Parts: sequence; C-alpha cells; structure tokens
Amino acid sequence: MEKLIIATTNQGKLREFRDLLQDLDLEILSLADLNYMENVNETGTTFAENAQIKAANIFRFYPESFALADDSGLCITALDNRPGIYSARFGGENTPYRQKFNLIWQELAARQVPPNKWQAHFTCNLCLICPWGDVYHYEREFHGQIIAEARGEDGFGYDPIFYLPEYGKTAAQLPLALKDKISHRALAMKALLADLPHILNKR
Repeated sequence: MEKLIIATTNQGKLREFRDLLQDLDLEILSLADLNYMENVNETGTTFAENAQIKAANIFRFYPESFALADDSGLCITALDNRPGIYSARFGGENTPYRQKFNLIWQELAARQVPPNKWQAHFTCNLCLICPWGDVYHYEREFHGQIIAEARGEDGFGYDPIFYLPEYGKTAAQLPLALKDKISHRALAMKALLADLPHILNKR
C-alpha cells in the first residue's frame, strides 16, 4: 500500500487529518510514526510557501511516498490579518495559548477596536507532493470573529476564542463531526480529495 506522510506532530491537526483521510486507500503516517525529529525553518512569507517548505522537507527523505503538509493560521482583520503565518509563534513559540489569547485581546484594546469589529478567519494551505514530483496547493478560509473569553475544550490552538455566529459556538465547542465539514482544513482537504482521482491517474 502506498504511504502518505503528514508533516505534523500536532496531535489536534493529526486527528483532523486522519478523520478526513480515513476513506483513502493509503497508509497514513505522521512524523511521530516515523520518529522524525528534524525541525524545519518556516522561512516563507505566505501560507503556501511554508506548506511547501514542510512538504518538500519530508519528500527529500521519503521520495517514494506522498508528502502532505499544511500551513494555517488565524488572521484578524483589525490587526492587519495578524498573527497570520506567525500564529503558532505569536508571543513566543512555547507560549501557552491562553497567554496568546490575552495578547490578542490586549492588542485589540490598544487599537480601540470595538468587539463587533473583531472579524477574523482561519486560513489553511495544503501542499501535496507526489512521488513523481508533482506539487499541488489547496487554500481555503473559515470565517468567524474573535470573542473576549475562551469557550470550549474540544478544539486546539485559537479555537476557543474563534466564534461562529451562525452556530452560536466557538470552534472549540463545535461537534467534531461538524468541524470536520466546515473548517478551513476540511474545506482545503475536500478540494484536494476532489482532485485526487485525477492526480492518482498520473502514476
């Protein structure tokens, strides 16, 4: 069976990926499954560039497998779409997310942005590199707004402060089955999966 290696050690992302990919006739592996420890410098200036850097690094070591990487982040309109590609490193790479939330609220307050103007979206760019070298990108967004308190325990990252008015819940309060249909990562994966029969026919 052909292998697809997901370039992440983030357990929340990995759960989402495994759920989304469960129907594929591919062996799904993560970096943890491979005991892969090399750190990758995300030197890109866009989600697409960073996703491809991560996928290409895996492909360099495992050229017989499909390499899949994502780069994603929270873009807050009133903060000039920050933290954006620096979402995981915002306030320091090892800073707990509860502290990152506080930094966001402090910046919004410092700019005197009223809460009804706290629009935001998550962006996800997926990069797939095939064993024969073809590269594919899929980028999608998930729109909502920031709220002034963390709610919910089921998400990860910034999910507890990302509110979806149409559902009356944060991304951390959504049932996982629903999140796996409407999130930025789910929408990007849906686009990839729609392309996959065409991609696999190139073998």
